[in-house]
Amino acid sequence: MDTKTAEILRTINNSFYQSVYPSFSNTRTHPWPGWAACLPFIEKSIQPSGQLVSVFDLACGNLRFEEYLAAAFPEQAIAFYAVDDCEGIVSGLSCAKSQDLEKTQVLSDQASTDVSWNMKPNSCSVQFQNLDVLKILHQGLSLSDRLSAPLCDLSVSFGFLHHVPMSEHREEVIRSLIRQTRSGGLVIVTFWQFVKNEVMREFKTLATTIDPNIQEYYIPDSEMIKRVART
Repeated sequence: MDTKTAEILRTINNSFYQSVYPSFSNTRTHPWPGWAACLPFIEKSIQPSGQLVSVFDLACGNLRFEEYLAAAFPEQAIAFYAVDDCEGIVSGLSCAKSQDLEKTQVLSDQASTDVSWNMKPNSCSVQFQNLDVLKILHQGLSLSDRLSAPLCDLSVSFGFLHHVPMSEHREEVIRSLIRQTRSGGLVIVTFWQFVKNEVMREFKTLATTIDPNIQEYYIPDSEMIKRVART
């Protein structure tokens, strides 16, 4: 895919989420079933310390993973560092969830907006950074250099990589998650299995009919992971 097409897709994606965020968020309140499968691995990685655990969440959405993890480990103090590109999450959470989150500070600059809350009663904190990750990737800038979070024990990204049009940018997202994680930490990412979806298979067949070279643009996620592992 060329960079011009990728930028068009980025603009469409941002416009969509900025316009429908309230209703979109209201229909996404339940935890993903796959999160339960991750808990044993997370518990194994955090239990020995018994100290504050740090979690980095790229493309955090409405922070439902943060709420889920805090509920799953009610005795564990967790410092969440969440990143997304939607100002609506700031105003929405500070009002709708004021009984659970206490807003403590707002720091703004030209690159991002940082907002912090204390989550009750778990002694958990949430620092939210508003950042256009796709724009940074499109400009060829270092994503890691733009993140305000420190190295974390756990880094996650759920339901985001299918929004990243170019394979090299998806690889960079995964590398950034790894760089954001302390040595011995845990990284968890998800990939939609579009090829196993009948509707998406039909779409790919149609796209191949329109552009015979479309297969050149398609790189399986498994191959992408192998590329990252090799580097």
